[in-house]
Amino acid sequence: MPAGYVVRLEDPRQDEVIRMLSALDAYLESLYPPQSNHLLDVESLCAPNIRFFVARRGADPIGCGALRVEAGYGEVKRMFVARRRAARTSGARFYVASRTRLRAKALR
Repeated sequence: MPAGYVVRLEDPRQDEVIRMLSALDAYLESLYPPQSNHLLDVESLCAPNIRFFVARRGADPIGCGALRVEAGYGEVKRMFVARRRAARTSGARFYVASRTRLRAKALR
């Protein structure tokens, strides 16, 4: 990630993160019917088998994502990068940085 960006494990119950997740929910609900949205709620994102990451530029959250860890594999959940705060390539950078950290830590 570019200088000034940090991706780290964080608690999804933060107000600023909940606002991002709400924006993601609204976006997904505009694209897909309810039966096609299998969204994890905030409390589900706190489960022991979930690794929740937040990307920040300084103190400002610009994205988030979760990994559900199962027996020997992980499933990406709740990936989001705020358009108004991030450059066009920030989503890809966030994904690459998250994946790198996940490989190093999450599947333990």
